[in-house]
Amino acid sequence: MTTINTMEDLMRVLDENPEWREAVRTRVLTRELLELPEKFAQHRAEFIQLRDEFVQHRVEFDRLLEEFAQHRAEFVKLSNEFAQHRAEFLKLSDEFAHHRAEFIEHRREMRRDLSQVKAIQVLYMSSRMGPHFAQELGLRYRRKVEPEELAAMTHNRTDLTRAQRKSFNLSDLIFVAAAEDGDERYVVVEVSYTANGRDSTRALEHAGMLTRYTGLPALAAVAATRYDYDLQPLLDSGRLHWLELEVRDLEPE
Repeated sequence: MTTINTMEDLMRVLDENPEWREAVRTRVLTRELLELPEKFAQHRAEFIQLRDEFVQHRVEFDRLLEEFAQHRAEFVKLSNEFAQHRAEFLKLSDEFAHHRAEFIEHRREMRRDLSQVKAIQVLYMSSRMGPHFAQELGLRYRRKVEPEELAAMTHNRTDLTRAQRKSFNLSDLIFVAAAEDGDERYVVVEVSYTANGRDSTRALEHAGMLTRYTGLPALAAVAATRYDYDLQPLLDSGRLHWLELEVRDLEPE
């Protein structure tokens, strides 16, 4: 029988009998302490796994960081190129706007010059068409009324503005014609490529002025290759007459 009198005896007996040592250990230690080595080993394995995953993620992060730096450098380069191209575009846009403005102005001047040339050509050719216009109206041509005669009619008249006097004196074409019964009348013709409201207004106003100043009736007419639709009511009412011109009528001989 084993006798234990001292702590040394107990230690020796436990060393000689491992099963006793395990039994004492189980009796003395708590469950948590008994499971501690196993749990430590488990946590250590988990830590090692997490460490390996961290290293792997760190490598991936470094790679992504490098790619980000590369993409950022490319973005900065593209941004600089875009800024340069935008500056060039703005410069070209300003130049285009300038050239466009010049083109529009040149086109406006060309149209104005062309319209003036057309107007001169129309007036020149139509000034010789009085006899033809009279025939178109069923009248017999007598004579053309010259600007001097018109100016004499408006001389010293206080009921006219300067603009009205100038408009009347510079009428496109006025001539005297007679009906079949021999009664004479004035014919006021405003001439243009396309007759519009301005032409009809001038013709009607000038015809009214001639009647007031001379006592003779006066017909108002527009001579043109075509007329605006707004003139149709005046033409239908007979207050205004349309003398159709053809383009070949306006060509110089």
